[in-house]
Amino acid sequence: MSDEQPDELVRFVTRDVSPEEKATVLAVIEALLAEESAGARRPAPTGLDAWQKSSRGLRAATWPGPSAWRGFTG
Repeated sequence: MSDEQPDELVRFVTRDVSPEEKATVLAVIEALLAEESAGARRPAPTGLDAWQKSSRGLRAATWPGPSAWRGFTG
């Protein structure tokens, strides 16, 4: 980060922002930046996750045509 303080990097357009409101906004921004930074350092997942595995087809597709369907009479 630069040598500037975080409160110097944020400009509030709304008038009469209280010191508590300003501190809250800055705390949220710093937490989001820290979370984003931590996510960037996380290794990329390998392989398929459970969601991708469950989305696989359960059986092969069936296509209409001669002798493609079995009759219902058994």
